Amino acid sequence: ILFKKKKKKAHHSMSLQYGAVASGLNKLVLAEHNVGGSSNGMIARGVLDRLDPIPQQKVYAFQQLKVYATYTEEGLVYIAIADEAYQTRGAIYLLRDLESMFLASFGETWREAADTELSFQETFSRTIDQKLKFWNDPRNDKFHEAKEKIKNTKQVLVEDIDHLIARGEKVEDMVERTALLETQAKTYKKEAKKTKAKMWCKQRKMCICGTIIAVVVVGALVAIIIGVAG
Repeated sequence: ILFKKKKKKAHHSMSLQYGAVASGLNKLVLAEHNVGGSSNGMIARGVLDRLDPIPQQKVYAFQQLKVYATYTEEGLVYIAIADEAYQTRGAIYLLRDLESMFLASFGETWREAADTELSFQETFSRTIDQKLKFWNDPRNDKFHEAKEKIKNTKQVLVEDIDHLIARGEKVEDMVERTALLETQAKTYKKEAKKTKAKMWCKQRKMCICGTIIAVVVVGALVAIIIGVAG
């Protein structure tokens, strides 16, 4: 009986593979976590050695990977490695999170242990792992979420047009019906204005006639009163 060898699952593309915090002053990695290739740690240390000791942000391309590095004013370096197709903003968000969380947890105490490789590995590697998982989940990327909503909206519009075509309706027919409705609406509006003007004129004539009658009646009463008094 022949048994088929199980194929190894290929690493999931478009993802963050590695994160690290390092001392730029001593060129030592303080904490790291890797979910990708075994060479990621070596690649990160190679980038760390190449960085000049000044605040900067760098992006390096290596085979099918991208390496992101941020050198801060404090002398710390934050490194992320991702597949080349992974969105850059996700890697930047990861580096920002690592910077804020590392400083909030350790402040300036890292300087005392910065001469030892992986001196913060036990205390901070799990945090890096959590952040890698967080930014590898597209649901946590608001920009990605907005793009998906737009994509879904476009799909709904396409489906609606497909339904119209399926019902035998043509866009030209819809345009003609819309134009006809607009014409009818304009005609109704004009007729309403004319009717309103006629009613106004009629009311005005009635007011004038009423005023004349009132004047005649008052004049007649005055004449009668004067005649009786004479």
